[in-house]
Amino acid sequence: MDLARTAEAAGAVAAVHYDPSRTDPDAMPFSPCCDTIGIPVVGIRARDAERIKAAPAGTGLTWGAYAGAPLTADAAGLMDAGSSWGPGNELEFKPDVAAPGGYILSALPPAQDWYGVMSGTSMASPHVAGVVALLLQARPDLTPAPVQTALQNTATPLAMTGDHERGRQPVAQQGAGRVDAVAALASVSGDTVTARPSELALGDLEGRQRTRRITVHNPTARPVTYRIGQSAAVSAAPPYTSRWQPTDATGEAQVDGQDTITVAAHGSRTVTVHIRQPHGVAEGTLFGGWVEFTRSGSAAPEIRVPYLGMAGDFDAVSAINPTFTSINTSLDNPALRPGYFSFGKNVPTTIDLTGTSTANDKAWVMLSHGFPLLEQMRLQVLDARDEVIDTPYDASWVTRNSGAGTGMAFYDWDATRADGTPAPAGTYRLRLVFDKALGDPQKSPGTQTWTSPEVTLLR
Repeated sequence: MDLARTAEAAGAVAAVHYDPSRTDPDAMPFSPCCDTIGIPVVGIRARDAERIKAAPAGTGLTWGAYAGAPLTADAAGLMDAGSSWGPGNELEFKPDVAAPGGYILSALPPAQDWYGVMSGTSMASPHVAGVVALLLQARPDLTPAPVQTALQNTATPLAMTGDHERGRQPVAQQGAGRVDAVAALASVSGDTVTARPSELALGDLEGRQRTRRITVHNPTARPVTYRIGQSAAVSAAPPYTSRWQPTDATGEAQVDGQDTITVAAHGSRTVTVHIRQPHGVAEGTLFGGWVEFTRSGSAAPEIRVPYLGMAGDFDAVSAINPTFTSINTSLDNPALRPGYFSFGKNVPTTIDLTGTSTANDKAWVMLSHGFPLLEQMRLQVLDARDEVIDTPYDASWVTRNSGAGTGMAFYDWDATRADGTPAPAGTYRLRLVFDKALGDPQKSPGTQTWTSPEVTLLR
């Protein structure tokens, strides 16, 4: 906005903004925020800006789709690649449901021109809130639990984005599926059968079977008979970001050998579900699906209960995000670097305090970590005898900083010891220690470490 106001003050009638400091020439600059301006401003990619600057004066511009890839009709109604992944930090079932949130035309504040197209939770959340408002209007006595049951029992599972024929998008990203306002409203009317719990969180199976119970409630005045089955989603190998690795291996759900159940009028029936993890998949692979109840004589399921689990041991998922380096092949993760926001390989570095320059007065570690929740994370400084002389970073309950696979942070050491006194000249190393949440002290690796190349301190 400061740049745009400067352009306006100089007499510009419009401004085209790009950010040459971004490492990705195809990245769009951040949106203007927080204030108004009297001229229109658009953001473009650095790659396009260089082409425009090289063109002769008077060249005409034609505005097209971002990155030359217009949205196609077959993308409608499917999960956005940037939508956040579950499960929750303690492997609870998340997200609960999905809702329209990408490229939504909606009302905006007057300072942002009244309306516009936006994407994200800011668009999806109002959709769900609106559906819940409809349910509460019909049934003001509803508490949160039956509202959640209605939303999840009636949600529509979505096909896999980018490959419709492969199967359904992982439960860890779509939850029970896309909310269905009409079906949810019918569900709370008292004339529709429901199933509880409306979601099954299995945790990490570690090769074992999980057993859960589902109770089907029939509030109607007539008995109902259902066929019981299951439908699996595509599984996802870690780290569950926008560059996730799909696998067709799926978990197996069986319902006590039963094919059908009959629920008496105003009655309930409970079934026992046995679920096994997929075979031959990477530790930490997320799998899921739906236990489905199809009314006798109908072709489509009437009630679905989604399940979500992790194959193998939660502790075995790496605290260090592998997606970062698969996307950024010229970088290391973690990486010892000579400065803040200095990107590159993991190399020895020098802290030089012999002069007045402050350019090299700290050592920095760049890190992208992808484990859902760390009980504790520390940056330690080791001397030449591998003894810890300082812990410049020590935090509890640290969430992953790389939800999309490319997030990172920088941590530094300022050449002091734990008591604040200067560390003597010499050779040191920096060590990251990750203590994973829900770690089992009888198993490994509940704690993961990384040690840097040498840091040479000059005084």
